[in-house]
Amino acid sequence: MMDSIIDNPFLHVGVPETLKCIHPLSAVDQSAPRGYTRWMFIFDFPEVSAETTLSACYCIKRGLDFVFEEYPFLTGRLGPLHHPVKKNLIQLRYNDTARPDGLHWTSYESTSGYDYPELCKAGMDVSRWSIPHFCAAPSFAEMSEWPPAFTLQATFLKSGALVLCFAFHNSIVDEWSISLILARFAMGTRHPEPIPKAFGQCPMTIYNQHSDQYRY
Repeated sequence: MMDSIIDNPFLHVGVPETLKCIHPLSAVDQSAPRGYTRWMFIFDFPEVSAETTLSACYCIKRGLDFVFEEYPFLTGRLGPLHHPVKKNLIQLRYNDTARPDGLHWTSYESTSGYDYPELCKAGMDVSRWSIPHFCAAPSFAEMSEWPPAFTLQATFLKSGALVLCFAFHNSIVDEWSISLILARFAMGTRHPEPIPKAFGQCPMTIYNQHSDQYRY
């Protein structure tokens, strides 16, 4: 394993002082389950070497840069919001000047139980995939720990595969939003030139068009 995932670097204790910007959350956002939606994509990756791994990570980070440029709040963290009347509210804070690379990556030998040909023969049985091994987002985190809004982990199986696991916190995006983010990510990995601004002008969610009337 090239990068440890035992101590999750994405959790934070206390209000992060560097996260000065607050992204407004609607009443719908506040009522969403406090967990993650995970999307996993599995690609054939016949040659896993230092060179091919670094090249792939470069493309993935370029895709993330394009995503963060349009949706900077994805670099943020969620935490408790103290309200004089209402309880159990959360807030999303992020830094609009310093962007983390957002990518966590690791690799596994075939002997670790993740042999790609065998997984294919087994029909990619979900019971064979351990979330802590493939997803950088915490399986469970209190809001006081300020869990990340979004994570991406790239896992290289030396038996010939690349696994990308995107984790989106339910309080910040819906399925439509995720489709926009993934489409932008894909464009960023393929094109070094800036993406036309018009591509990102689609509303993140339908209710965000009327966010003021839904504010708590």
